[in-house]
Amino acid sequence: MRAVELFAGAGGAALGLHAASVEHLRCIEWDKDAAATLAAAGFPAVCGDVRDLSPYAGLDPDLVWSSFPCQCWSSAGKRLGTEDERNGWPWTVDAIDAMRPRWFVAENVTGLTQHRGECASGCAGPELCPRAYLDRVILEQLRERFPWVACRVLNASSYGVPQHRRRLIIVAGPRPIDWPAPTHGKPTGQGDLFGRKLLPWRTVRDALGIDADVIQSGVAFKPNKRTKEQTTEGPSPTITTEDNMYVGESIGRPLGAGSGVRVIGGGTRGHGMAEWRPRDCTDEPGPCVNAMQGSTAGIYVEYRRGRDGGARYERHGVDEPSCALRGSPGGSSQPFLSGNATERRRLTVQECAILQDFPPDHPWQGNKQSQYRQVGNAVPPTLARVVVEAVIKADKGQA
Repeated sequence: MRAVELFAGAGGAALGLHAASVEHLRCIEWDKDAAATLAAAGFPAVCGDVRDLSPYAGLDPDLVWSSFPCQCWSSAGKRLGTEDERNGWPWTVDAIDAMRPRWFVAENVTGLTQHRGECASGCAGPELCPRAYLDRVILEQLRERFPWVACRVLNASSYGVPQHRRRLIIVAGPRPIDWPAPTHGKPTGQGDLFGRKLLPWRTVRDALGIDADVIQSGVAFKPNKRTKEQTTEGPSPTITTEDNMYVGESIGRPLGAGSGVRVIGGGTRGHGMAEWRPRDCTDEPGPCVNAMQGSTAGIYVEYRRGRDGGARYERHGVDEPSCALRGSPGGSSQPFLSGNATERRRLTVQECAILQDFPPDHPWQGNKQSQYRQVGNAVPPTLARVVVEAVIKADKGQA
């Protein structure tokens, strides 16, 4: 099967399709760093706008995959819908009409399946309501072009990815597919609805090799702008006056392959680590009690959601899949590894990539901010693989 990818990102879906023995004709991506990552990984990357139909000329793909931009529908954004110029669905339809593939697959956020809050007394319509846009525009336009169309929300953790990442998958083609059955689940020993035995979730601890020594810094992450040094048990941290970034030295062994790092915690103006001060610490600078010794039960992957007074924190233990990574480049919106509310440091790009199901040697290009964004915006390769394997099976008449 031959494929063209739209909004290909840094290669998550491409790796999954390649693992399913799909041949790539083109991978279209406008972000120059993500396109460079794609090219460095060996894929036929085209750095350009999907609205430019010239790269499709003469192509005859069996499959078109589109991870069209989700910002206009994501619950993490303003949800401007069709009023958002980043809505990539109309461009996807133009590409489908230009190439006329036998199969089409789209991946997007689950916010596209939800009504807006204003829809409680009546739907706001497809211009503003994500669910109405899905039902009345996306699915209807696909039904005009393909004999069979369906969609389903799949969780990447159900297929062995060490991250709870729920994504809407839309499939259109000549015949129905058998949706991929979960292979992993909560380690209760129970099977799925059909009695099939599930493997236990792949956990953060397994993916990153976390043990009880992993972030034994002995330092309380409590910046004090009035002093340049704090006396602690262990390495002396400093606070740079330029950007209020709190820097320390990690005593524990590094996480993940090649992830020996020095940056612990951190924040820029307006996002200082004072927001992260543990409740059981005093207001005076100094060490906090290290409650991590001998156990991983109190180690978490933690994510800040929202800003200012509306901020909340999503926390998942390391003995389960991570919370969903996202592509926002802001320092405080990136995932942190925390230990019993006494220690916290930002996960590295490599660690995030492993939780996103990428191989450790994936050739990320661009600066660190760009790399974090590429990882957070990616499709977990395994999720793409199981979906496309179902498509290939149906294409061979085996569904």
